[in-house]
Amino acid sequence: MPYIVKTRDNFWINGISALSVGLATEMPAPVPMANQRYTIWSSGDTDHSTPDDSFEDVEYTIVARRFKTPDNFLSTDIYSFLADAKTLRISRNAGRYYRIKRVLSVVPTAAYRGNEITYRITFALSPFAYFVDNPEITIDNSVRQIENQGTRYSRPIYKVNHSTTEVSELSVNGQVLKIAPEASNPVWIDCERMIAYNSEGENQTQYTTGIFPFLSSGTNRLQIATGYTLYEMTVIGNWRDY
Repeated sequence: MPYIVKTRDNFWINGISALSVGLATEMPAPVPMANQRYTIWSSGDTDHSTPDDSFEDVEYTIVARRFKTPDNFLSTDIYSFLADAKTLRISRNAGRYYRIKRVLSVVPTAAYRGNEITYRITFALSPFAYFVDNPEITIDNSVRQIENQGTRYSRPIYKVNHSTTEVSELSVNGQVLKIAPEASNPVWIDCERMIAYNSEGENQTQYTTGIFPFLSSGTNRLQIATGYTLYEMTVIGNWRDY
């Protein structure tokens, strides 16, 4: 392991600390807000625009250093650390993580006669910050609402128990998704991937009709029912912030 000067800052790739490959992280820059896309059109002598419900990826760079012997510039352990990067956590963004779309570049620079190597690591990040604490919440007769503490609507995963003889309705803030009795019980309604599946991962989307319901920021009211019969379900919120 190369010699390392530890700092108060750190970052984690797929939950693994950069310190594990000897990287001392410089104070990270704040992650900028993602650029929202707009539809632009011309009318007469001026342009008009309306915001779309989509955002561009965020380009973000971390600078980290490590000390090595001048005759050893191999960085294969760092490149391996970054090779399958899916998530990024930053020490100064407590309780949040970012989804990595791509590692855009890793640029090493030697200094102090080769005794120090600085790495500029640039990512393309998903536009939103996701909550690290994302517990599974039970919805039943006694609890029929859920609080989304994120500032952006979320794409949850519902694990739903339902009738095996009649059509059931998953209702979220008045939006209804119907589930046929032929669907596996329970069935997962995955609004992240926009697919329904069973415990074996087999596609059950053909047994659903309607909109896969998202969860708004703030209080959401929801239930799964057949007529007056209520069933139990659990929700993983996938909470996120702008």
